Amino acid sequence: MNSKTVYIKTYGCQMNEADSQRAAALLWPAFEPGDSPETADVVLINTCSVRDKPQQKLLSELGRLRRIKERKGSMIIGIMGCVAQQMKDEIFKRAPWVDLVVGPDGIDDIPQLVAEAQQGQHGASLRLLRHAPSLDRSVEVKTQRSSALVNVMKGCDKFCTYCIVPYTRGREASRPPHVVMDEIHNLVQQGVFDITLLGQNVTAYGNDLSPRTNLNTLVTNILKEAPSIQRIRFITSHPMDTKDDTLELFALPQVATYFHLPLQAGSDRVLKTMGRGYTFRQYMDIVEKVRKIRPDVAMASDFIVGFPGETREDFLQTMDAIETVGYEGIFSFVYSPRPFTKAAGFEDPIPRAEKLVWLKELQARQNEITQQKFADMVGTVQPTIIEGPSSRDPNEMMGRTSCHKVVNLPLPKSAIGTMIDVRITEAMSNSLRGEAVAPDADQ
Repeated sequence: MNSKTVYIKTYGCQMNEADSQRAAALLWPAFEPGDSPETADVVLINTCSVRDKPQQKLLSELGRLRRIKERKGSMIIGIMGCVAQQMKDEIFKRAPWVDLVVGPDGIDDIPQLVAEAQQGQHGASLRLLRHAPSLDRSVEVKTQRSSALVNVMKGCDKFCTYCIVPYTRGREASRPPHVVMDEIHNLVQQGVFDITLLGQNVTAYGNDLSPRTNLNTLVTNILKEAPSIQRIRFITSHPMDTKDDTLELFALPQVATYFHLPLQAGSDRVLKTMGRGYTFRQYMDIVEKVRKIRPDVAMASDFIVGFPGETREDFLQTMDAIETVGYEGIFSFVYSPRPFTKAAGFEDPIPRAEKLVWLKELQARQNEITQQKFADMVGTVQPTIIEGPSSRDPNEMMGRTSCHKVVNLPLPKSAIGTMIDVRITEAMSNSLRGEAVAPDADQ
């Protein structure tokens, strides 16, 4: 076994998780995965800058890593991801003990930068490329899980007034279908049968390719070329690029009954100020269409509370929106001004304390809606992928339904990595309880 190890800590979205997996694959076999920064030879922190809080976490983390490095005498520290791209050389100035800084488009440079750091050199790869090398290069991600993340594109062209993504991850660029298939074939050979396709705006997939293609064609071909895949999801969709052919995918039994479609606000006035490019009515047209195709689809969304200029009346329209749609769950945050964005210069008269009250109100009502959704599932039978031991009870297993809900149930460890039918017996606050259904049982 190789004596050198790399420890990667990931903040942020599933795109960051996939980027961390790519970095680990590129460093293999020179560096094996490590369990902690205290014992690792290389520590990489993968960062998110969509909100201010993860950036503050990074600065705190860097102080802790400095103490570990001083105690050990030697350790390579690298910062990757969106904060690396945003702060650039400022990281070296604020934390000179950092050895390398890598933006999202520079992930494939990490092995070379680590090698240079071993020779005592600081290095950075912070170019934002229209078409990064990683888009055309597949890697063999090592996994023992039945589920996996696969990047299919990067960046975003929408330039919403609050969003830093175009400035840290660049413009939209799709990976060629054959590169995506190479990675999926590798994962399938390792036993993966649950795939999540990732992109900041995944429903724009293929618009930039020649010949032009789309997400519908990609998913259809994946299921044709890799018939052992039993479940496939795609995240995150933008309403402006969610066309009828995208929604038609939900007619396929392998496509998960989970649709993450960010709304951000229920007020048309706020949506216009955000630069989202659609109205609530247009958003609802999509919801109604997908529910005709897949009545049991679980809708999820993102919301920003307290956007500059938002009024109480605007906020109440967001409250109405979550009632109207009936989301299974939402991700919701108080507006956080980000550098480079247009909204950072908007007047913002609403006190943060009031925004926090609104957020609490929104989350409380959504929790009630979610609890009712959970309760409605009791007695139903759900195809469930068993992922591993339960965090509640290590003697039980944890699985995930097609609509992305966690189920805990008594099963042997041999069930890990399988898909079974589970009858839901109880709704908990954040999860479900269930029991395995015998294959010949009357459902």
